[in-house]
Amino acid sequence: MTGTRPVVVGQRVRLTVDVDRYPHFIARQGGRGTVTYYHEDDHGGMVAVQMDQPITHPDAQGVDHPAATEWNNEIQWDEDIAHAMGCATLADALWAEVEL
Repeated sequence: MTGTRPVVVGQRVRLTVDVDRYPHFIARQGGRGTVTYYHEDDHGGMVAVQMDQPITHPDAQGVDHPAATEWNNEIQWDEDIAHAMGCATLADALWAEVEL
């Protein structure tokens, strides 16, 4: 992972783009949260960021409802998401969508 910014549990981050976890939710750009989990090795891993504000999703009438409660209001990045983003590591995937 040479050249990749380290990921540290407890880091505060801000979303730099809308993060799409279709069909469950889209977390909007500008949202802030805390890295709550990070593990990466040759077999995969995961990064999780718990957002400060509830992640919501509008219904057919446009009314927002909580959308990430089953994930503890966290956005998660795993090796499948990193691969789909074209990133070599989970850290690269995270830093492609957040900043300190």
